[in-house]
Amino acid sequence: MDKYINSIKNKKIKGEFTPPPDKSISHRSIIFSAIGNGRSHITNLLTAKDCKKTLDAFRQLGIKIRVEQNKYIVEGNGLNGLNKTNKIIDCGNSGTTMRLMSGLLVGQNKNYILDGDNSLRKRPMKRIITPLRQMNANIKGKNKDKYCPLHIFPSQLNGIKYKLPVASAQVKSSILLANLYTNQKSVIQEPKPSRDHTEILMDHLGFNINVKDNKITFNSSQDFKIPNSQYVIPGDFSQAAFFITGALLIPGSELLIKNVNLNPTRIGFLTVVEKMGGNIEVINKKLQQGELRGDLLVKYSSLKGIKVNEKLIPLMIDEIPLIALLALKAEGITEINSAEELRVKESDRLAGIKEAFNKLNLDIKIYPDGFRIHGPQKIKSKAFLDPHLDHRMAMFFTLLALISENGAVLKDAQCIDNSFPNFFKKINEVIN
Repeated sequence: MDKYINSIKNKKIKGEFTPPPDKSISHRSIIFSAIGNGRSHITNLLTAKDCKKTLDAFRQLGIKIRVEQNKYIVEGNGLNGLNKTNKIIDCGNSGTTMRLMSGLLVGQNKNYILDGDNSLRKRPMKRIITPLRQMNANIKGKNKDKYCPLHIFPSQLNGIKYKLPVASAQVKSSILLANLYTNQKSVIQEPKPSRDHTEILMDHLGFNINVKDNKITFNSSQDFKIPNSQYVIPGDFSQAAFFITGALLIPGSELLIKNVNLNPTRIGFLTVVEKMGGNIEVINKKLQQGELRGDLLVKYSSLKGIKVNEKLIPLMIDEIPLIALLALKAEGITEINSAEELRVKESDRLAGIKEAFNKLNLDIKIYPDGFRIHGPQKIKSKAFLDPHLDHRMAMFFTLLALISENGAVLKDAQCIDNSFPNFFKKINEVIN
């Protein structure tokens, strides 16, 4: 479905916005509910396509899940209670579903096949296969283990000491889930901090897990019973970042963003925005189930270009394209490096930024691991923008069209449903 996005010249972003539930925490809440002992309740679960794939996977594996009002009720069958299935587990477009489920299923001592759509089949899977193999998992991928489909066979797992080549929440989570089945200790060393929702949730549930100086130590015990729990999902910061960007860039805007996840491993984008001169106030902070959450008051700001500290990259990997938008309106040069991970997301996001900027006659220097933009620049041209079925790039292009002078046509706008089904409705509600 192609969609024309109008420019919002002479309009502002005003009012309040509550972002959709956090996608990362939603996936993990489903997983630990399914392998917990007894009934768990998940409030404010994200019901976008990616999380539905995780729900569908567990239903296929014999877990009873029902919905009552705004709660998902999951009847956990314990660590070893997942059924075998002769059907392929379809992960769709969700890398989180595939990588985390792989870590969990290698310990079930059964045969499984996980596959995904054409986009997921191009995303790297060797990064999880390598450490899982070192744990004695019998797992195989396509094309020398580079890609899915992934085939899992019975095996007896052992603990591991593993140094991650690249900071990755999905890889370390896959290892931690596999270690549930070793009755041993695993130690994971990260080069830099990355999202720690799995570690926080495991600590909240009572697992013997310790995190210090980017080193995660987890002693598993087969006698440990995962308690049933009440999970309350905060708003997703990565989705809120699109609205933060719009409010910062459109003159006269002021937006209150409510109940958003403020986990320090997720908000590198806020640090960058503040260094660029963005006017953002954090209010009503509170800690719930180990996760910091609160409200953000965002106002239109005059921005300046900066060189982004590479240590922040793993803390804002999904928000980096939005820095390119801010750079277009900022005074001076904005530069990002060490972001090569953008090349292997749902699409090559650096290539996608370059393609769109070239179509719009915008000046940008693209590196293998980042970009350099000299601002401010006017977005005068009109273009047909192709996100290559990447939901985040489609939302990025929507913002690009909104702040332009002539709008743009967005190809395959429906791909946004993977993570934010009512995105356009929510955008329209705050434009006035």
